[in-house]
Amino acid sequence: MLVTIVMPPISVALGALVLGERLPPAVFLGAALILVGLAVIDGRAFRLLARRRLGA
Repeated sequence: MLVTIVMPPISVALGALVLGERLPPAVFLGAALILVGLAVIDGRAFRLLARRRLGA
């Protein structure tokens, strides 16, 4: 599942680097949304924040 989520941003980045394509701002917003989604699915970041809030 991780590959299917991460493949679009990697493809866009390679298109920009290899083919010299210009990236509109919406591409960066989309990549940020994908990264946030990955963080939510993984859950480690939220567990770390919860521990810090509880003082553990």
